[in-house]
Amino acid sequence: MRGDGIEDGGILSDGLLIVLVSLAAGVVGTGLGGILGAFLGGGSEKTVASVSGFAAGVMIGLSAFEMVPSAFEELDAVLPDYAVILAVLASLVAGALLVAVAGWIIEFVEKKKKVVPDTSKTDVNAASKAGLMRAGIMTAAAIAVHNFPEGVAIGGAGGAELAGGITVAIMIALHNVPEGMAITAPLTGGGEKSWKSVLIAAGAGAATILGAAVGFVIQDASDWAGAVCMAAAAGSMLYVTATSLLPETYELSHGKMPSVAIICGILCAFAFSAV
Repeated sequence: MRGDGIEDGGILSDGLLIVLVSLAAGVVGTGLGGILGAFLGGGSEKTVASVSGFAAGVMIGLSAFEMVPSAFEELDAVLPDYAVILAVLASLVAGALLVAVAGWIIEFVEKKKKVVPDTSKTDVNAASKAGLMRAGIMTAAAIAVHNFPEGVAIGGAGGAELAGGITVAIMIALHNVPEGMAITAPLTGGGEKSWKSVLIAAGAGAATILGAAVGFVIQDASDWAGAVCMAAAAGSMLYVTATSLLPETYELSHGKMPSVAIICGILCAFAFSAV
């Protein structure tokens, strides 16, 4: 029996509803943020730097205030203290390595196509745009990794109680708005068409659907499985922030605005986590 009031004959329909709810939370939530990010990312270099800095702050804040603490809390219920620390650290490293490999593949493909820009003074703008494009793609990969455990949370909660799954989905949809901005702002700043950037953001949100299906099926194990995935997602987001978003942000603007935007993003993430 999956939960109170859920009969065997209704499992399929409940599962379908949870998948549809996760679709709204992942694709629609991230897509809406993507539209906003695409609009702002097409502005001046200072605007792009500010939006990218804000996105970087959001990713740092979500990792520090929500994802890692949640992973610790869930794993603490099933593992000894020392094992919890090792599991979270291993998951963080695994997530970082996953996105690092994706970045290496992107660089390899670029070299094969001979599209690595000349970094001479005459082509600094092209080099900057290429860096922003790479940052946007790697951010999309990190957000996709992040959206999978969010989907697991929706599916696990919905499997136990349908109303609980819908509530979790609504909260995740709100969280996904700034994440969509983090994807499309650097992409459009790097020269990608706005509609393509939004599609990429929405595609990154599609991982929520797969996670919701898995969470619904493995309801009893969804808490600790989602915790491991969440820690891995935090590692991937921190890696992308440190190696791509922050360097590109300060490459575009060396003033105080990027730092202010980063702090605002961290505070925004804290506010989301406190809700």
